[in-house]
Amino acid sequence: MDEERSNFTVGSNAPVVLVFAQSHRIANADFESARRMLRGSFEQFPDLYFGFVTNDGATFRQLTNFTGTTHSRSVDEHYHIIETSQTSIAGFTSDLPQMLRSIPQRLIAPNCHTDSNRDFWRATVIREEYEQYLSPGVELRYRLGQLFLRNSENVRVQFMNTDYGEFTVCEGRNHRVAPDNCQTTGPGAESLWFNHTRPCDGVLDHACRSLYYTVRLESSNVLCNENDCRYPDQVRFVIRHEGIRCMSDGNGAGRTHPLHSPWMVFCIATIIRLFM
Repeated sequence: MDEERSNFTVGSNAPVVLVFAQSHRIANADFESARRMLRGSFEQFPDLYFGFVTNDGATFRQLTNFTGTTHSRSVDEHYHIIETSQTSIAGFTSDLPQMLRSIPQRLIAPNCHTDSNRDFWRATVIREEYEQYLSPGVELRYRLGQLFLRNSENVRVQFMNTDYGEFTVCEGRNHRVAPDNCQTTGPGAESLWFNHTRPCDGVLDHACRSLYYTVRLESSNVLCNENDCRYPDQVRFVIRHEGIRCMSDGNGAGRTHPLHSPWMVFCIATIIRLFM
């Protein structure tokens, strides 16, 4: 995350923790420790996803049941349980890739965690971009987490065409259903904008929903020969966003809690150790 701040990264892949526990069970003494660690990751790592490959699905469902705790994380979104007793890759070779493909990329404002430049990010004219390449038959997914929306007034997300082809972007606020607010690029619509005014207005912080986007290719017009192209029929586009605020920071008076990479590594290592 320090690298994200230094590079002014506004989008990246979401971190995923994979736990393989087909031949081990969680000891009773470690169960509550694991729950405390998972509970502590709610606000500290809002874009963190877990995948549990296990022969004891009931225990892991109990482990990730936080219905009695006020939080914004959805169990079926952030915790994926793949039940199998086989330790060979063939036992989960189809479920695991499907799970990983379902996890959206994250749209972020990384320098919110740096006191010296939080105010600079708040200027709505400042926009960094996230370059992406879209392939035929492949749907790209993105998530703008609700922690960045809680204190926002006017949020704007742009998907900008770069004349490689045409594509459709759909937006929604429910991870359980496909986004259905769709726009398609074309003549006079080179850039697609999705605008929200006070996206968390009138709801409790933990009840505010994230923004979800899907992008799919409609047509490819030119051969993509840039170094970043994986295939010649890919279409390049750019994502920009503006107006999102720092987490737990309303009008600039509050302080944010930095996400230090060593602390994240410590938490993940501790969680994994409990399942071994």
